[in-house]
Amino acid sequence: MKFTRFTLLFTVCALLLTACADNAVQTDVSDAFTTEAPTTVTQTENFITDPVTEDVSADTSAQDTFLQFDSDQFKQMIYEVYSRPLPAGSTELSNINDLAFMCTASAIRGNVGPIGIVRAEFTADGNTEDVYIITLGGTEFKDGQATDVKTDILVGLGKSNDYLDAIINTINSQIPENSKLFITGISLGGMVAQQVISDPDICKNYEIVNTVCIGSPLIINENSKLREGKVIRIEDYYDFVPKLSIYTLNLTVMGKYSHEKITEKSEYTQPLYAHAFSYVDSAVWQKYDVAGTENGDSTLRFDADNITYYDAPIQ
Repeated sequence: MKFTRFTLLFTVCALLLTACADNAVQTDVSDAFTTEAPTTVTQTENFITDPVTEDVSADTSAQDTFLQFDSDQFKQMIYEVYSRPLPAGSTELSNINDLAFMCTASAIRGNVGPIGIVRAEFTADGNTEDVYIITLGGTEFKDGQATDVKTDILVGLGKSNDYLDAIINTINSQIPENSKLFITGISLGGMVAQQVISDPDICKNYEIVNTVCIGSPLIINENSKLREGKVIRIEDYYDFVPKLSIYTLNLTVMGKYSHEKITEKSEYTQPLYAHAFSYVDSAVWQKYDVAGTENGDSTLRFDADNITYYDAPIQ
């Protein structure tokens, strides 16, 4: 029964999100105008309380906010928020907004795969080291691509899937052994990133420096003890997607990994809006550097013209 309820909930939410994502893919934003991020912030402090554990049944304003979804407005905001072009040439990423936007390349361009790889310089605490950045896109409906609802459910349950296989195969074939990896993914990409850093061969053959999961729930499996490097999960308080895991209501498991989660309240109080726009647009994430350190100075520098994108085919 629990599995059935979870599967149904996950499927419905994923369908809602991917339907909205499809609208983004269908909109040509490559030459669109650039819209500045909103400067009005509802609240920016960290919160320990998880919305799942709060009783909001009597909070009519919260219920009204959840229902305030306007499809036409949503499409327009997709156009505005994602209108800026992806970086080209010499590029520096300095905060979570930058990372999140890089992970959306597949949805914005439409003609590239969800796996991006580029060699970069990672600077943290005054030290600089060579790494390979791996960016992973979220849920999309594309023929033959393993970023669909089925993959959402498999990853949510900690199971093997074609997206995971494609990432591992791409790393093994395109990145020299013993290289250092900086992995980041948004939504489904952040979920499967947690599977990648638990893969025995990846952990054996590469050094995982940082993993930043954006708008993604906790994903663990029997190999999670192999995780290495710093793991951070970025979560908007109003975003429901980070709650879509079988571990969300397991307080023991959630408590064990609670140190990995950073939660902020953005100005996007409607859950779908929070998931779609907060991470790439809200100023609350600009105070976290690329390693997820508040008021930190970690950066990633690379030549954006050298990014190569790879497919994640359904086998």
